[in-house]
Amino acid sequence: MRNLKLIIKKSILISYVRKFYEDCKQFFVTTTQNFFSLNLDIGAGDMTPTFGWKNIDSLQGTLLSKDSILEQDDEAVNFIYSSHFFEHIDDLTALNLLKEGHRVLKKNKIFRIVVPNQSYFIDLYKNAQFEKLSMEVPQSVKNTWTKYGHNSKNNELLLFSSITAVVTNHITTRFKHLVDLKNKPPVVLAPPGDNIEDFYCGPPPNITPEEIKSAIDSKSVHDLCLWMFKKCDDGEVDFDKYPFEHKNNWNPQRFSDFIKENNLCFDVAEAKPFDTHQNLLKRGKRETSDNNSHRHTFSYFINLTKY
Repeated sequence: MRNLKLIIKKSILISYVRKFYEDCKQFFVTTTQNFFSLNLDIGAGDMTPTFGWKNIDSLQGTLLSKDSILEQDDEAVNFIYSSHFFEHIDDLTALNLLKEGHRVLKKNKIFRIVVPNQSYFIDLYKNAQFEKLSMEVPQSVKNTWTKYGHNSKNNELLLFSSITAVVTNHITTRFKHLVDLKNKPPVVLAPPGDNIEDFYCGPPPNITPEEIKSAIDSKSVHDLCLWMFKKCDDGEVDFDKYPFEHKNNWNPQRFSDFIKENNLCFDVAEAKPFDTHQNLLKRGKRETSDNNSHRHTFSYFINLTKY
């Protein structure tokens, strides 16, 4: 009995020591990152800060816009990374962040951007890989579609939802440390649940599969995406409450054209996962997790090198 008590006391002590260590580690990383960060993650979401990285996101206290000014000095940064963020901002904000990124980045260093390859989803649709397309939309999200009479097995609606990203309502799911069902929209643990009264995460109620199919058949990938984003602003749903997520469509050629049109001094090159700064990306837990492995299959990796 005495030995059992000793074991319990030691276990409790060890748990306290471990917690103290983790708290100290997190405090050290958080308090030193502003002084020693030479690498920026723009649009980092709620990613935990890691040594050597400065996370920039509205969830971490900085709302990025067309007027944002990065706090770093000129040519003070070794590497800038931004994953699945540029599709959430308009051209003016993108232009400002590219200008600011160029200002703070050292010469010959890289601004690495990862964005969705929307052709991946369109190809699934056109090649009749409907089971894979359906898997892009969580079942708990599809269960909410009955609110506006949408068929969750309809392939046109599944494609629309995958491209516009109404399948992942960030406003509702981002605050992982909070649960408040009375809030509008509800604040819940990710992924969103279909058990929340009045919760909807799907295509606009006024859109039809026939309308989507006609657009697919007649528009280019880029024009189709912009058409879908615009459709999410139409109709009776309040998208401040049920917001769609994507506002922009990018690919390597569009980045190249955009940078030339705005006289930005970047060389543009399409890249692959882990083809640059591999150890840095792994240490920062970027492009490494199991959650990202599927994302790699429908992403463009683009390296902008400052000159």
